[in-house]
Amino acid sequence: MAKFLRRGGAKPLAILSSPIIRAAQTAMIFASEFSLEVAPEEKLRRGFGAPQFEKILTPFDGGEIMLVGHEPDLSDTIRAVTGGAVAMSKGCVALLQTFDTAQPARLRWLIPPRVTGKR
Repeated sequence: MAKFLRRGGAKPLAILSSPIIRAAQTAMIFASEFSLEVAPEEKLRRGFGAPQFEKILTPFDGGEIMLVGHEPDLSDTIRAVTGGAVAMSKGCVALLQTFDTAQPARLRWLIPPRVTGKR
């Protein structure tokens, strides 16, 4: 998935990850592909939701930020901030376009791992 995203033109400014080991390991794979460091983010632990999502994004003021967390929290958060019916699976990647806090985010795309030919 990391290679697929890089070849597709993804250019994350930062990769933030839950400090829980499996999420951190996944984040390191993406960090290696994009030549970035992983920033551990306590707010991405289990229980992550829309309030934490807004707090995490505030310092970045636009640009692509990759968040690596856990299910069902990521799906629940995407549903809360977009109003869409989203169900992510293991290895799935979503791109949200965010606006100011007066507008909901927009789901731009969701890619399941089978699209890349890998599982």
